Amino acid sequence: MGRLEGREERLAWAAVGGLTVLALILRLHHFLEPVAGDEVSTAYIVRGNSFTGALSDLSSDKEISPPLFFMLAWASAKLGSAPELIRLPSLIAGVASIPLVFLVGRKAVGTVCGLLAATVMTLTPFMIFYSADGRTYAVAIALLLGSTLAMLHAIESGRARTWVIYGVLTALAMYAHYTSGFI
Repeated sequence: MGRLEGREERLAWAAVGGLTVLALILRLHHFLEPVAGDEVSTAYIVRGNSFTGALSDLSSDKEISPPLFFMLAWASAKLGSAPELIRLPSLIAGVASIPLVFLVGRKAVGTVCGLLAATVMTLTPFMIFYSADGRTYAVAIALLLGSTLAMLHAIESGRARTWVIYGVLTALAMYAHYTSGFI
């Protein structure tokens, strides 16, 4: 019986790996498009600004979002001259959301539901778009998935360390997007 469970576990992770690669491929198309829409605001704040200058813009009327995404976008913009680099935190977070949602689904309901959630997260047009958009939504989702997973582990184990991880990830999610507080 243990051998069958091990085989099922490997198959599930192979499926999650395949979905993660597919998610990256689907998101790369939008990642390479020119910066447009709300991303222009992100580019304005992080490109050509020092770190403290970007934070100063965030504390003005130029932007009403919390600072975490802009700090990440500022750092990723330093990797080169392509304006699309402001999308890198979203791309990484959006792709990381696939195994995260699998883990949350598996922990909460079971492996089949985790795989279904990972498939939906991979193929949902909104997640494809926001995972390659220079705004904070995918980062907030990944942090919320991480905090949910930490909460489920903390409830099960009762360990203080897992509650601290839950708290830190939840706080980071709220520093990414204010609506994270509702979750």
